[in-house]
Amino acid sequence: MGDANILDQQVPSSLLDVALEDPDVWLTDAPKIVSSILESLPYCSTQAAWERAESLLRLMTNLYPTTVVILLCKAALQGDSTAPELWELMSSMPETLAKILEDFANLLHRQCFRCSTEGPRTQPMASSSRKAEWEELADEPDLESHQGCPNVRTARLLLEGLVGLSQRVEMARNIELFLPGMMKILQVGSEDAKMKILLALQNVLRQLKKSKASFIAVQLVGRLLPLFDSECSELRELSIRMLAELLQLVVGRDEKRMRKEVWRALVPLLFRMNDQVPSVAKASREALLAAAELLKWKTLKHLLQRERLWELGACLLQKSRSRAEDFIHQSLPYLQDPQANVRLAAVRFIGLITRRLREQTTDSQADILSALQPLENDWDISVSSLAARTTSLLRSPCVQQRPRGLLRALRCCWP
Repeated sequence: MGDANILDQQVPSSLLDVALEDPDVWLTDAPKIVSSILESLPYCSTQAAWERAESLLRLMTNLYPTTVVILLCKAALQGDSTAPELWELMSSMPETLAKILEDFANLLHRQCFRCSTEGPRTQPMASSSRKAEWEELADEPDLESHQGCPNVRTARLLLEGLVGLSQRVEMARNIELFLPGMMKILQVGSEDAKMKILLALQNVLRQLKKSKASFIAVQLVGRLLPLFDSECSELRELSIRMLAELLQLVVGRDEKRMRKEVWRALVPLLFRMNDQVPSVAKASREALLAAAELLKWKTLKHLLQRERLWELGACLLQKSRSRAEDFIHQSLPYLQDPQANVRLAAVRFIGLITRRLREQTTDSQADILSALQPLENDWDISVSSLAARTTSLLRSPCVQQRPRGLLRALRCCWP
């Protein structure tokens, strides 16, 4: 098949017919056969030759789906001119692609679980090592495990391939085929895997018509919220910036659905504005401003534009008093955040809320006291002193006060 002089003649076509009729005998060395197909395609000078090679590739995809897609990803990243046509062929097999992405999601989930029990996760693969990995892969005799699932190296390869292919219009056109598997990988994958999935989704969304991107944006926003608290600052920043982009994509009926979703992002964004990484803090402010635009919330927008950030917490409470309990439950995990600035912001916001709830007996008060108690011994004196004051406030007898402006009433909670 690699000989340009005879590829389009009858002899190789007849040999292919024999192979297609009895694949269990002739088509057992999947990596070598698939690589040969990919190398030979540029020499197919007639439609008949291309169709014959396509039939063989389709058969190999059904028999060895992971191997084919991995080698296709490799070809795409190496700049193979036939990659777009080949990926178009792959996208015509939605069941196959769905199974491949599902296998990768399960693999990444198992790998992530092993890393969490054995020790720190490995660092993302450096760019300088990719060429060596391609060469090692080319010599790999079996790209799939005995259970038909890819190994860790090939999982990385697929994700690299997805990022590269996401820049092509073919993938954007068939995003529905890839979305379920990508969403699952985004949920269970390692930080490196999540970064690549977000980059791929970002590339695809920018190519879609706004009506189609709007529908996907609403589905995706809920997957981003857990990523705001990632240990990886790059992933925190990318996920927050992507949220701001998604909020600007929604149109029509999706706007109402997105407004419901974005309320869950306000408290995390409020705290991430105190992130010790300046780019994350800046991204959080910009995302909060985009949320204010979507919600048509003039006061919040005004405070952000004038950088009156110390008033944002009270602004949230004034806008939606019924959400105070939800705000508490969202805030409690941030009392254990590794960053002192974020812990301080969480204590401060909880202090604002407890002033509102002093006249009420709620289940949240016990949860707050339990969560605040360890912070009274926090190594950061700002956190420990504010936690002690907030705890004292919760335990003090209820004192009735005349109604007055929320900012004035809650000013004592600010350091």
